[in-house]
Amino acid sequence: MGCKPIVFMGIMTLLIILVSSPFFSNVFVQGKPISKDNRGHATLTVIFSVDCRSTGGTPSDEAVCDKAQEIAPSSAFPNTIDAHTPIPSSFVGLSNGTVITLGAGHYLIDTDIDQAQEDLEQGLNTEDGVSFDIGASSGDCDNPESGTAQGDIRAGQKQTCIIETTIVVENGNITT
Repeated sequence: MGCKPIVFMGIMTLLIILVSSPFFSNVFVQGKPISKDNRGHATLTVIFSVDCRSTGGTPSDEAVCDKAQEIAPSSAFPNTIDAHTPIPSSFVGLSNGTVITLGAGHYLIDTDIDQAQEDLEQGLNTEDGVSFDIGASSGDCDNPESGTAQGDIRAGQKQTCIIETTIVVENGNITT
């Protein structure tokens, strides 16, 4: 009986030494190694692209779309992400992507169009207005409704979400 506590403490000491050694620096989640530095976290790259569709544009639809993309590039669209501990939790759209570190689970990205819409309506002199078709066109996310993108991510996973925004202009006029 006197040996059992010593044996138990010896086994615990050995386990602590093994777990803290560099040899055991990886933990496995769902069969995939996760380093100690990013346990439970994932990486999401959000790429934001802007396209344009114009009808009845003056002097031409192409000129109106060129101006629209000048007024509202991808950085004109602020986004927020609802997820487990996202860093950053808000960001502007970037065509080369924004890298977000987040916890495993579901995420929802919301794009705010209000300021871009106001700037476009003024800059394109349109009474018929400007609308947007916003969707997660490809990558690891989908588009449940215009203006949002969503997905699910596992710990240690890297995903890319591509959000395409099409500016829709009717009867825009860029002549002065």
